[in-house]
Amino acid sequence: MDNAAYNANSLVLWKITLAMGIATVIIYFFQLMKMNAAIKAQNLAWLVQYLQDKDVRHARFIVTTELAGKDIALWSPGQREAAATACAAYGVAAVYMKLKRIDKDFIIDNWGPSIEQICSICDKYIEEERARLGPRYWNAVIWLVEEVNKRK
Repeated sequence: MDNAAYNANSLVLWKITLAMGIATVIIYFFQLMKMNAAIKAQNLAWLVQYLQDKDVRHARFIVTTELAGKDIALWSPGQREAAATACAAYGVAAVYMKLKRIDKDFIIDNWGPSIEQICSICDKYIEEERARLGPRYWNAVIWLVEEVNKRK
């Protein structure tokens, strides 16, 4: 075999190898996208379960039925704990959203009114806790309320 034929064969083999490499990268990319979607679905399932947990639902109930319109100075320790639980639950949801580990639209579409109501009732409590623990405390909750308000 002469040198020209050898070079042509090498070039053909190189092109085939390159095409197979590109195809492999494309397949891996789509596999990663599927894995990412599956992880997001698992995260969403966990978060929905967490938001629907008996204790979290009870905390939201306490906030909406006992704390709405009540001066924060009159909140009992149990009521403050309920407010903390309700706000913290939405804080967890916000962190997942900010990290793009769940579908933000799904949570806002389904819990937006509750997020707005709970955080509105607890706004002075949130401010109090942020003043006590630092401005980054519950920063995700503040962000989440802003995101909910963008939908109005």
